[in-house]
Amino acid sequence: MIASDYVGGLNVVAAPTGLLPVSSYVEDRRGCLLFFFLMIAGSIFFWSYKLDVASRAVVYGVGAVLFLVGAQFAKGFGWALVSKQPPPIHRSYVMACNAGAYMSGPCGNQPVS
Repeated sequence: MIASDYVGGLNVVAAPTGLLPVSSYVEDRRGCLLFFFLMIAGSIFFWSYKLDVASRAVVYGVGAVLFLVGAQFAKGFGWALVSKQPPPIHRSYVMACNAGAYMSGPCGNQPVS
């Protein structure tokens, strides 16, 4: 019961951050860089620290929320940046390539059935 409450609490913190109008205050390049560094900061919490199980869950949860929020905003800023960089004649092709790369997911280390 406590674990499900904890995960639910993390989602209550992480989910509404997507509604924040960050792009109104930060330009695209700066936003990509800023939230990339937030992802790096969140990944620091993923190390295997010598703590008891409950403390490790809290540390991992905080890192996961930071990483998730950073990835969510970095993806949005990346899409905005890709839509503005190419010349108008090539813009639709670049957006299609970006969407294809995004939807294909990780290319390596796929399990073999």
